[in-house]
Amino acid sequence: MLAEAGLVPRDGVPDDVELVHRAGDSASYIIAINHIDRDVKLAATGKELITGAPCHEDSTGTTGDDRVLRTAS
Repeated sequence: MLAEAGLVPRDGVPDDVELVHRAGDSASYIIAINHIDRDVKLAATGKELITGAPCHEDSTGTTGDDRVLRTAS
């Protein structure tokens, strides 16, 4: 169904983790909401805007976690 819609499947991200990508002139943003009962690795690098912590490609989104990540565009 994703291919028919012209969308690319999310690598390694469970279906119950919402990912939204937004892009501006100077940065891109990833909003991740984890609805499942286990931690999930996010393949992104940048700064987590809620906590201010740096995020690396192996950063983990914990159970029930909401993250807003600013990445370079």
